[in-house]
Amino acid sequence: MQSKNEKLFTFIYEEVQKTGILPHISGCKYITSAVYLIMNDSSLMYEIMLLYKKIATEYDTTYTAVEHCIRHAITSAYHAHPESVERIVKITDHKPKNSEFICGLAERIRLQMMIDEREWS
Repeated sequence: MQSKNEKLFTFIYEEVQKTGILPHISGCKYITSAVYLIMNDSSLMYEIMLLYKKIATEYDTTYTAVEHCIRHAITSAYHAHPESVERIVKITDHKPKNSEFICGLAERIRLQMMIDEREWS
């Protein structure tokens, strides 16, 4: 049986894929990690560079590579399936910035967890 943290990480990964981000793109794992870290420390929403650095350390890369891969993943998903991105992050007038996408997705997941609280306890 999965631990609560493993269950959360899996749930986040599935939600990231619902936006149209393909699993083989590096940005997918970085976005999943970003949302997971924010779910455990919401102050990281306001420290995006620190968030990138934590992810870079975890995956043994640079924070600029993390930022670039996340931007590429969001751009690719937005061009292929703008309606999926808009539905998940609730931004309809432009392609979301990295921080808008990550924070919007984290907030959506947080709300979903509140609704489904009995499944997460």
